Amino acid sequence: MKVTAPGDPPPSDPTSRLAGPGELKFLLLSTRTPAVAEFTGPDGGKTAHYMLRWLSPGAPGRRSGPVE
Repeated sequence: MKVTAPGDPPPSDPTSRLAGPGELKFLLLSTRTPAVAEFTGPDGGKTAHYMLRWLSPGAPGRRSGPVE
């Protein structure tokens, strides 16, 4: 997850070597929905960007593109 100011670009392509998942903070590991993210006052009015990754027994899956 990455919180940005309004109008700032989302995190880069997750397949890029120069950017992507390293730009984001690990938020949580969830086995059920809903997954809930809580924010503090200073993050009000900003945009939260998420990238998801499926995990299968024995191997991590592909990453999603950024979503808001």
